[in-house]
Amino acid sequence: MMNTYDCETDTITFDEALVKHVGQFGRGQLRVLLVTSLYQVTAALAFMIPVFLFKDPLATRSWECDGAAGAAQQAACSSAWESDSLVARFNLVCGQAWKVQLTNSLFFVGAFAGSGIFGLLCDRWGRKLPLFLATVIITASMFGLLGATSYWAVAGLRVLCGVGAAGQIHCNFLLVTECVGPNARGRAGVGALLPFTIGEFLLVALAVALPAWNHLAIAAGAINTAGLFLFPFIPETSQSVIPIYTAELFPTSVRSTAVGICSQACRLGAIAAPFMLMLGSSLRLVSPVFLPYLVFGAISCLAGLLVLLLPVS
Repeated sequence: MMNTYDCETDTITFDEALVKHVGQFGRGQLRVLLVTSLYQVTAALAFMIPVFLFKDPLATRSWECDGAAGAAQQAACSSAWESDSLVARFNLVCGQAWKVQLTNSLFFVGAFAGSGIFGLLCDRWGRKLPLFLATVIITASMFGLLGATSYWAVAGLRVLCGVGAAGQIHCNFLLVTECVGPNARGRAGVGALLPFTIGEFLLVALAVALPAWNHLAIAAGAINTAGLFLFPFIPETSQSVIPIYTAELFPTSVRSTAVGICSQACRLGAIAAPFMLMLGSSLRLVSPVFLPYLVFGAISCLAGLLVLLLPVS
């Protein structure tokens, strides 16, 4: 006798099917976690590379010549000034120094937009294709710095990089958390974020080995290009940052958009942070970081108290 299936009486959720037929966290899910989490390394490069691209040449003084330098040495020192950082390349010092912090804020404006854009794209296209698109965007923005002829071109490329970086983190988080069972989702979500720290260490090593800003940009772009070759090893999830609470609260069909909106809220603080530091410096308080620590510490305490009002997921 043929078995029948009544869709109205035998409904099953995605998580129930995952636990019953796949398991909470097996070797296949571990492989997805390890491969997909490598994009946290590339995202870290996108987020943290301004520390070295925009380093202050007046502090490093690696370009400096003594007064008795000949014409050839003076020319070499001029070349060293240009290659020291983008700050030196476009003379973002003294009265133009505020443009460095503006660039940092503009990056997070891009990340704000990217969280919303990729939230929608992931709900429409799945998770894998938007991750590919985000990686291409970061790669293009890194290599684009080499041809930038003005500060505003650099600023525009950092906005574009922010869009891609937010997309990478967003897609990565969804790919990891949706392939594991509900009992393992918290650990998987946290574990997927850990390689971001590896990316920070990698960036420091690259900056030491490649002190010129253009060489560092090339290396970061090359690493993102290498990330494109991981796509054959990444499966699509159940499509037909980024807090785990939000991911558990919403169904799969709108989960990406919900997580994206939550991630956008995170970017608002990041957009304001660089100018908060500048304000602290201009007020001549005990320390330039006194005001930022006070403001963001108070906001963090308030947010922690408000979380107590949320129901358990």
